[in-house]
Amino acid sequence: IESVDAMEGFTSISEDIALVKDEMGSAYLPEWEFNGIGNLNFGNGYQIKMIETVTNFQFCPTLTAP
Repeated sequence: IESVDAMEGFTSISEDIALVKDEMGSAYLPEWEFNGIGNLNFGNGYQIKMIETVTNFQFCPTLTAP
């Protein structure tokens, strides 16, 4: 529920991410260690282009999916 820096939020799966974009088109590019998004905010949508499939990843352990 608290905002988290994009680099920190994706650190455990960054090697599997090609690109993340927010609603404004700002990008997080892990390969280049570039974070143009800043913080990930609860309730906002993000597009993630993955290199590999990732299972069991969750930003907020407070929320659980069925």
